[in-house]
Amino acid sequence: MSSPFAPVQEPASPLARYRILSSSAGIHVSPLQLGAMSVGDAWSGMIGSMSHGSSFSLLDAFTTCGGNFIDTANVYQNEQSETWLAEWMAARDNRDRLVLATKYTMACRDYTIGKGVPPNYMGHHKKPMVLSLRDSLAKLQTTYIDIFHVHMWDHNSSIKEIMDSLHILVSTGRCCIWTSVIRQLGSTRRQISTRTVMERHV
Repeated sequence: MSSPFAPVQEPASPLARYRILSSSAGIHVSPLQLGAMSVGDAWSGMIGSMSHGSSFSLLDAFTTCGGNFIDTANVYQNEQSETWLAEWMAARDNRDRLVLATKYTMACRDYTIGKGVPPNYMGHHKKPMVLSLRDSLAKLQTTYIDIFHVHMWDHNSSIKEIMDSLHILVSTGRCCIWTSVIRQLGSTRRQISTRTVMERHV
């Protein structure tokens, strides 16, 4: 029987040298995040795509090397990205070993109901936030999101509404952390219990 005080083995890959996400979020993540915008084949004529098998192979390679941090969005590949990620997680039984991030703001149903119809499927305010998280939880076949991103700019929604609504999501356990690419939200001084980090793309 090995000693509980034995030193930890050296990681097989630099991807397994986990680090704390930020000073206000203690979750441990791999130093690189896998962006899943190409997981799916619905956008093959726009930004590129991957087959179902190739997507699974990419995800397997990333996690085999120690990666645990995966990012997607409600809109990616007309919702295939979240759906295929769920299928892969179910097949590998690894949901809780991952740090899973998804996003809202952009209209994710334009491809089925028409652009801008209805208008409340997009934006930062509470309605699309609730709809998007509800649908992402279902598509990803999970009860919680580790990191919920406010994705794009929206000049029509108040910071108060956004912050109050994000606070409710965290306090009810539907997401662990919210983040923002919008500096006005990331730097707000309102006293709430949510944790925020700024997203960076490399």
